[in-house]
Amino acid sequence: MSKALPVALRVGILTFHWTYHIGALLQTFALYNVLRSHFNSLVINFLPRLAIQVMPTINVLKAVKKYRGNGVGSTLKGFLGEAVNYMLWFTTERRREMYHRQFLKMLNLTSEITTLRELQENLRYFDVVVVGSDQVWRPDFLPYADYAYLLPFKLEETKKVAYAASFGVDNLNAIPGDLLAMYSRSLRDFVRISIREQSHIPWVSKLVGVNAEHALDPTFLMGASFWKSLALRPDLDGLKDGDFIFIYNLEFEMIKSMEPLLTSLSRRGFQLVAYRTPHLFPLILGASDIKYYAKLKRKTGIVFLGFIDPFEFLYLIAESKYVITDSYHGTIFSIIFEKNFISISPRKTSIRILDLLGLMGLEERVAHRINEVWKKLDEEIEYRNVRRRIEFHRRRSYDFLISAVKDYGRL
Repeated sequence: MSKALPVALRVGILTFHWTYHIGALLQTFALYNVLRSHFNSLVINFLPRLAIQVMPTINVLKAVKKYRGNGVGSTLKGFLGEAVNYMLWFTTERRREMYHRQFLKMLNLTSEITTLRELQENLRYFDVVVVGSDQVWRPDFLPYADYAYLLPFKLEETKKVAYAASFGVDNLNAIPGDLLAMYSRSLRDFVRISIREQSHIPWVSKLVGVNAEHALDPTFLMGASFWKSLALRPDLDGLKDGDFIFIYNLEFEMIKSMEPLLTSLSRRGFQLVAYRTPHLFPLILGASDIKYYAKLKRKTGIVFLGFIDPFEFLYLIAESKYVITDSYHGTIFSIIFEKNFISISPRKTSIRILDLLGLMGLEERVAHRINEVWKKLDEEIEYRNVRRRIEFHRRRSYDFLISAVKDYGRL
């Protein structure tokens, strides 16, 4: 292969293709599609330990220990909760696994890689390896992946590039010193580094000793028409385009606190559709949540979806009237599809959403408290200026990605 022909460059993408998380899969799909349009690109099929699903068991001993002081009835309830947990987990995870297999067929993957040594050997095939996007450098995740996403080894011929990498935490100064040393040592081998959160760029630049740059999440590199072409209508009776409100990834406790708002929206004629990352059945915690769940459904007609695939997620945002979310990618696609939305700031990881909204001039769309949602929801967003910002940062991010890979031929 001639390095003088960058179109023939062999590019490997090291990212989170292995997880069932909607945002992770969509950013993988976007980055892969951009790179394969220019280069000979493969997604590196590295599977960290977290990618290996472990089937839960009915933990009778746990239930007995937890509830034995509360009588036989409470212990029995705990045991039944464990049994229901097992059945619901099995059903949901089987659906997720079936979908994930279909999704992976849309990518060009390497052979399966499970160790750091295998990863190092396989990367020698590529001219450039692109790490990112998503939370690939999250401190509490890296040990479970043998620090693979830092590429903590020398590659004589393969160049390392980071695209829109994220640390997934707000306070980088809280990272332990030994891990900081590994970050510093490993990232100095990267020829180009771009970070997803603007607020983290000065910290990274100082740590590594080079100027890190900012880049958009890969999902922004593709326009609304591309994503709409992939949207898939979920099998949900009575769903009327433009007349429903999509509530994405809020914890059930947060949804409970929104009851007055949900009741008002329901009375205005909107259908309420909610998705939250599936959790274990609440029977083990007591009957109160189940009673409240039934009450909320009866009072507002809200529909809870236990599972949606990424393309159903696209449909539910694109065709909704409003979006209420605490999700980073829920916020991104609300912007891409130009929806009226509110982002509820998560308690521990708000910087990524706040940075994104600031970049787009949409700071007012964040709600730090539930009682702010009602006031903000009906305020129309003027998307003309937002479009200009997206286009500017999209072009800049796209140029970074393509030039960072092509620069291999000049090194």
